[in-house]
Amino acid sequence: MIFIDTTFWFAHIVETDDMHQNALDEEDNIKSGRYGRPVTSDYVLDELATLLRREIETKRVHEKILGILAAPDIDVIFIGPALFSEGLKILREDDRRKFSMTDATSVALMLSKKIDTIASFDDHFTRYVNVIP
Repeated sequence: MIFIDTTFWFAHIVETDDMHQNALDEEDNIKSGRYGRPVTSDYVLDELATLLRREIETKRVHEKILGILAAPDIDVIFIGPALFSEGLKILREDDRRKFSMTDATSVALMLSKKIDTIASFDDHFTRYVNVIP
């Protein structure tokens, strides 16, 4: 499995993002199953919707989020109480200011599912898993 982070989704969707082409280039590898099945979380989608509203019209944000939720080849895992609690522990231990609660719950989810690769443009995940691209 490969976890898809907010920064990857954002770069993939927003054509003016500096990493847009990088995201498009990596998309074929992800879709081909090279890294296993793509996984993301509801917290990532929440963060993505918030960031996208600054860049594209609300109707398109809604369409993009619903498209990810409905995609048959992507698993969306909902952060429940156990992963939230683990995320809080990880957040407490990782005192880097740019490491968010969403990031911490993503790490908790990856550890619980034994996911060792993340598609992200945030380098702070290198402490926990392999980061592509």
